[in-house]
Amino acid sequence: LADPEAFMTALSYLKALDAPASPFLPSTWAFDSLKASLSGDFVSSLYHGFMSFCFAMTLVCAVILLAEKIYFRGMSKSQTASVRMKRTRSNRIRAKQAGSNPIRSPRGIEKLFHRGPARAFAVKEIRTFLRDQTQWSQLFLIAALFFIYIYNIKVLPIERAPIRTVYLQNLISFLNIGLAAFVLSAMAARFAFPAVAMEGEAFWIVRAAPVSLKTFLLIKFLIYFLPSLVLTECLIIATNLLLRVTLPMMILSTATILFLVPGVIALAVGIGAVYPDFRSENPAQAVTGYGGLLYMLLAAGLIVIVIVSEAYPVYNLVAAGIQKRNPAPHEWAWAFIGFSCAAAACLSATYFPLAIGYKRLLREGKEQAAEDME
Repeated sequence: LADPEAFMTALSYLKALDAPASPFLPSTWAFDSLKASLSGDFVSSLYHGFMSFCFAMTLVCAVILLAEKIYFRGMSKSQTASVRMKRTRSNRIRAKQAGSNPIRSPRGIEKLFHRGPARAFAVKEIRTFLRDQTQWSQLFLIAALFFIYIYNIKVLPIERAPIRTVYLQNLISFLNIGLAAFVLSAMAARFAFPAVAMEGEAFWIVRAAPVSLKTFLLIKFLIYFLPSLVLTECLIIATNLLLRVTLPMMILSTATILFLVPGVIALAVGIGAVYPDFRSENPAQAVTGYGGLLYMLLAAGLIVIVIVSEAYPVYNLVAAGIQKRNPAPHEWAWAFIGFSCAAAACLSATYFPLAIGYKRLLREGKEQAAEDME
């Protein structure tokens, strides 16, 4: 449908569609009931509607009977380990080598954190995320979103646009930075924003642990920053390759995302620490409150500030590259001002939310300690 020349093909496809023909399908009963109701035959309409209702109730009863047999067993198995650790010789050697540190960290954690409570806390965060099966469906949805996003960029009819292709390619690539950043903000709202609240009622253990609240927030930030950076950069690079943009625009878009990702993730973690909902059982519910709304507004504001700050300098630099000339001195000055404003906005969004979230958690800890002493 993005191509106007394909409208006739779509209409031919819709015309070829026919009503359901099998008399044993619920869709046929619903169609017959609606058709009879429109024709004024209410008896036939009630008959087919009653058949659909009886079939639905039959399915409900079948599901109830099936759930009584397998639901509790399946739920019990989902809460336990799926693979039993065998006491093989290699496992015994690994256990001896581990010594007093039985927690084995995933690859890459050693380079981010030294041995001690910080690494153990990071390992706990990763394993908790991987063991939470409710997160897996969200990962599949994000993968589908990325696939649809890239496919829509691929099928854009740029060649038939009245604007020159080279201008349109770079324009779409620049606007694509904002679109990818909005996808990132939605992903961070689902995963990074409830990161602090996911500790739940056991947050007192975090306060009592030999890990400072600063380190706690930094671990939360890094755990979600690195995957988000890789995914968003891959999205930007893939779409730019499909658009066949110029090399300066490729460098600009990847560099802008490199600054935007920490700002958006820090906003999510920091505001999530300011407005935590430790009693929420579903992480998706944490973003539906005032804190989630504030985060989305601030993230959108950050993206708009970055895009607006870079718009005029990018236009000048891209135009100079297409015209095969060197940018004028005033164009370099505008580029310095615009890119400096964008970088300052991203750095501020990275530092201040985490600092405010740390102060909020620290103040709540002092208030809770005072209440316990009273």
